Amino acid sequence: MYFCVGEPWHWVDKRGWTDEQWGEAAARLADRGLLNDDESVTPAGVGLHAEVEATTDSVAGRPWSDQSFASDLAEVLYPIALACSAEVPALNPVGVPEPARGER
Repeated sequence: MYFCVGEPWHWVDKRGWTDEQWGEAAARLADRGLLNDDESVTPAGVGLHAEVEATTDSVAGRPWSDQSFASDLAEVLYPIALACSAEVPALNPVGVPEPARGER
């Protein structure tokens, strides 16, 4: 669904999926009422996407709500973030930019 909201789905990187696999996935989304026949997102699809984003934002924010814990967690995660930034290109939806020294 992420790729469909705000972008025609066929314009985006398919992450290694074949056209057939992508078409089958789009058909399943259409069957669930999340895509229109023209492959645009339905209001239900937009609503589901917003709900998923809000839920993940809420869950992802929990560890950072305690300042002391957040500071400790950032310190522990910094080397992992550096390693990820070296392997996952930053210019994609899940890319990890190299953290600046001051962000620790």
